[in-house]
Amino acid sequence: MTWIGKGLWAGVLAGLLAAPALATEFCDLSEGDTEALLQDAIVGTWKVESTAGKAVINGMPMFIPPRVLSDAKIDAEGIGWRITSTDIGGEYPVTRYVGENWRYEIAKDSPLEDGDILTIEEISVLIGCDVQTVPRLHASGSYPEQGGTVDFDLFLFVISDELMQGVTVGRMSGPATGAAIRQLVFSK
Repeated sequence: MTWIGKGLWAGVLAGLLAAPALATEFCDLSEGDTEALLQDAIVGTWKVESTAGKAVINGMPMFIPPRVLSDAKIDAEGIGWRITSTDIGGEYPVTRYVGENWRYEIAKDSPLEDGDILTIEEISVLIGCDVQTVPRLHASGSYPEQGGTVDFDLFLFVISDELMQGVTVGRMSGPATGAAIRQLVFSK
């Protein structure tokens, strides 16, 4: 696989390969078991690795390089879960996502190459079960950036109590308009 040679996923791969024993407890859970495990699993402080991504700004496709590590905190004080991040600021509600399966694929006009992101199938192989069967989370909101606003959606697979993987999709408005997507890895 080309992504190993590129080094973009070296840390991710190490984390995922260490996770299969933990991940299996999150595969094919009953609804009651899922709720009980999720509460303990997702609350806490997470390191966030923002990997390579793709943006289309003012109609022009462009590669987004990986970013330095940031952090995020998920808490459950009061009603429901909330996520805060030093990277984008703000506090955003987090909910369970129940719906259609998620897909990761690279469009033909993308500046990304096949090895720049992990596919759903690759994640499933690495964790030892169909990743679509683990709990999924969703958060959304808006934050200011470079004179404009980014409206975003965050989608996360809860792989274990120490690892979540997903994507963030942002839609920009202001002087520049467009959209961006990148994979994220949350680890404790």
